[in-house]
Amino acid sequence: MNYVKYSRSFIILEDKGSDFRENDEKIKGHVKVEFKNNVGTLTCSIQNLKYYPQGDYFYKLYLFGNKNNETIFTNSGTLFIDKLGKSHHSYKFNALNIDGKNNSFHDYRLVAIIAQPNDTVLKDEEIYPVLTGEIRSLGIEEETPLFELEKHIPIHSSHDQVSKVSQVSQESTVSTASLEIQALIRHKFDISPYFNNYIRTICSNLGNILPFYPEIKPFERDGIGCKWWKVINVMSIPFFNTSQLQGYPEYLSAQSSPQENIRELPASCHDLIYKYHHYIFGIERQDNEIVYYYYGIPGRYLSEEQPDRGASGFKYWQPLKGSEKEEGDYGYWIIAVKADTGELETLT
Repeated sequence: MNYVKYSRSFIILEDKGSDFRENDEKIKGHVKVEFKNNVGTLTCSIQNLKYYPQGDYFYKLYLFGNKNNETIFTNSGTLFIDKLGKSHHSYKFNALNIDGKNNSFHDYRLVAIIAQPNDTVLKDEEIYPVLTGEIRSLGIEEETPLFELEKHIPIHSSHDQVSKVSQVSQESTVSTASLEIQALIRHKFDISPYFNNYIRTICSNLGNILPFYPEIKPFERDGIGCKWWKVINVMSIPFFNTSQLQGYPEYLSAQSSPQENIRELPASCHDLIYKYHHYIFGIERQDNEIVYYYYGIPGRYLSEEQPDRGASGFKYWQPLKGSEKEEGDYGYWIIAVKADTGELETLT
């Protein structure tokens, strides 16, 4: 039987108090995000944007994120504005390779509507944020049945399907605005508060629905000592999918093409969760208050199955019951999340 994985969420856009209002009312808008398998659609609806008959400014939809400690962004198209200040914009993309650079949609944390001057009309070189919204977890979801992680029987890996991304055309952004956009990112969009708040929100929301998942005791000797649940909602992981070529040049041979070397790249959290069809989630309390959340990514005690080979903070590994800390044994790579701030902490 074939199954279709579908999810949908809404992003409410916040008026940044700019001068791009059509009247005295605030600019209102939202972005609907839909996925059918790996095909995504962004639908943006906005009201009360200032209309420029001569095209003084272009309104563009951008996505921003932070990956490998670097800011990433992608242009999701130019909005058409009618005389009433309304816009309805749609943008389709490959969810695993939204920008042609192996960045997936889940690598992005902020959506922004930006007013960019038309350099054929104005000499203004500034770029203005008009609306922004935080990308949170997806809402409605249906997916294929998921299976147990067996200690001695590895599940068939879908790594090839996850890693193989379709060759999409790389629509270039307006070259004249590239430097201004980079300055905008550095000085006007501090992505870290969005990311930390996003992590904290995902953890809190997941904590509220843990009764729907089985509580488990996966470890014989648990060095953390928290309660654990097995989560089979593989789309709910909040971490970046860092399995990308340009982030790991040291793993690529100068004599070979990227396609020939793609299996040499380190596995990401997403790769391993799709391979084993689940992850584990832990909660630590002190005086009945949650102080830490924990994510455990399934993987053997091998560098090839350590998320990003430790670059993303997953450096602590615990074996399943009946296993030891020996090469090839099954267990989990674990990272901690501070409950009050959403900051990640590497365990040792």
